[in-house]
Amino acid sequence: LGLAMALQGNPDAVQAVEEYTLPLTVSGEARLLHGIHDPRHAQQLRPTWPELVKAFQAGNGDVIADIGRVGGAETPEAVLEAADVVVMVLYPTLPMVDAARPRLEVLRKVCGPSARIGLCLVNDGPYRPEEVQRALDFPLFGVLRYAKANARVLSDGAPQPLSLMGPLLLNEMAMLGWRLRKTATEVADEADRARSALTVPGSAR
Repeated sequence: LGLAMALQGNPDAVQAVEEYTLPLTVSGEARLLHGIHDPRHAQQLRPTWPELVKAFQAGNGDVIADIGRVGGAETPEAVLEAADVVVMVLYPTLPMVDAARPRLEVLRKVCGPSARIGLCLVNDGPYRPEEVQRALDFPLFGVLRYAKANARVLSDGAPQPLSLMGPLLLNEMAMLGWRLRKTATEVADEADRARSALTVPGSAR
């Protein structure tokens, strides 16, 4: 909420965002912007999302936004409209796949026309990744093993367990990151080609 107020009429929105982020690494290359804790504040933030998106676009580097479940009144539609890549994370179970269908339809309507929408599966369920992909008819960006203890190291700062699952999970996450970067680059290249095609030499005034 403090950032929302700081962005109002602020010509240096990028600096305002940086002041409200926390470094995740010693170098400061990766930084965290906390979300709201009280869902009742979501309505107050709705007018701020477009300004926040502009600040993200004006800054350097990639922005990864965890927006939670899609479809509610608190969904930050401005973030989805500006996204190059949107990933839905789910388990390969019948209830999750069934719940994913309407939310993926919402994403189709909200996301910009050039956005790529895909899936990431946490591999803990009875169905194979290719079955889920075929049922939902969206590309599969990655499959992560179910490693609850290792995931808690990243999400909650839990102690690192003595197992081989941690390095394997990190490798899978790295592959997912590579796929997302590659897809985002393809989206940007296509946008550049589209702009070039619209530019006719000698017609500018």
